[in-house]
Amino acid sequence: MSSDLDDVDRGILFLLQDDARNTTAIEMAERLDVSPSTVRNRIERLEETGVLTGYHPQIDYTRLDIPLLTTFVVTAAPTQRHEAVEALLEVEGVLEVQELLGGRENIHVKVLARDNCHLSEITQSIHELDVEIERTEIAKQRRTGSPSIFETALESVRRDGDN
Repeated sequence: MSSDLDDVDRGILFLLQDDARNTTAIEMAERLDVSPSTVRNRIERLEETGVLTGYHPQIDYTRLDIPLLTTFVVTAAPTQRHEAVEALLEVEGVLEVQELLGGRENIHVKVLARDNCHLSEITQSIHELDVEIERTEIAKQRRTGSPSIFETALESVRRDGDN
């Protein structure tokens, strides 16, 4: 599908990454120099083909008294990696699990903990699985950005519209 994306598709993806909640099809159409129905049709196609898989809130967990965002870097045997990922997803407090291609440190586990005691309980639960914790990284601050990978497409559409 990625080779089927044109600059309008990429521009839509950039604008949605930037602020999906507050960006309307009309606003996107104006910025991309296309009709709102084109934007809506393109978004529908991107959803149907699995390029767009959802719209997710960004939550400030510190405001919910869940201040400890921690990443566990773990190693699982290559033949057990898939099972380890499934087991890790069942641990209370696990937010996300990333399975890497190979080698040591082949799973990254993001967890949320209310306090040090809760983090210790999560750590113990991970230890009980068939994985080895290589290191633990506690985030000082969490910020998200808008990746600019599609921003050049937006600029291209603007330039083409000026011609």
